[in-house]
Amino acid sequence: MNNQPAALAPIRREVIVATDVQSAFGWFTSHIGAWWPVGELSVHGAESSVAFEGDLLVERHGAARAVWAEVVRWDPPAALELAWHPGRTDGVVTDVRITFESAGNGTRVTVEHSGWERTAAPEAVRDEYGHGWPMVLEQLAVEIDPSHVAAAGTAARGAVVAEPARSWYVLTHRPADPGLVGSVFGDPRFGEHVAFIQRMAEAGDLVAAGPLPDEAGAGMTVLSTTLDADAVRRIATTEDGSVTGGLFAVQIAPWDVRFAP
Repeated sequence: MNNQPAALAPIRREVIVATDVQSAFGWFTSHIGAWWPVGELSVHGAESSVAFEGDLLVERHGAARAVWAEVVRWDPPAALELAWHPGRTDGVVTDVRITFESAGNGTRVTVEHSGWERTAAPEAVRDEYGHGWPMVLEQLAVEIDPSHVAAAGTAARGAVVAEPARSWYVLTHRPADPGLVGSVFGDPRFGEHVAFIQRMAEAGDLVAAGPLPDEAGAGMTVLSTTLDADAVRRIATTEDGSVTGGLFAVQIAPWDVRFAP
């Protein structure tokens, strides 16, 4: 019998920063101590510092030292992979992969974080990082360009900025197997769909979601988000366990909203 916990889908979070790929990699690595939000996300608090020291990512506060990660892959300027365990010394690590790719006049920085099943509370740890990585990436973007507009409408370090431009998307979910039409809401995998919708709400991207009364087993989710179409597609197809688990098939369509409150 296999008693290993089921693998949870990785989380992927991304931001476009206003610099070239080489510089973006340098900001994330050589200058991480200038922008990482240690006040909110660290072992020793706001007075600590963080830096890459050889193959280690280390936080220091006076004589105290906490190793956050070991470098598994260092491939400038394209990618960085880390065995991630901030504040833990018990050998339990998760996997963090950061990639840098050209996106118009800037660089798309993407964090993919996986390996939750190795932790004592996989779902809780995944949820915590699902909220933490957007804060990290927005802090990076604002440090590179103080005029950057953060996803929540406020920039880091107290800067006051305008509400960001948002795009709208309609996600239509239908049973992947026609034989499931009458039972999708009672299927255990439906809880993964509800969790996905809740995460979209917590991120400030959810407008509405619910079933389609005239089409059995189908439903619609409307998002208004600062993410681009590629990011929405990746999230909708890889972070909704009801889709990756085969309960629903999802169609994603941009919506050109002309009138809204």
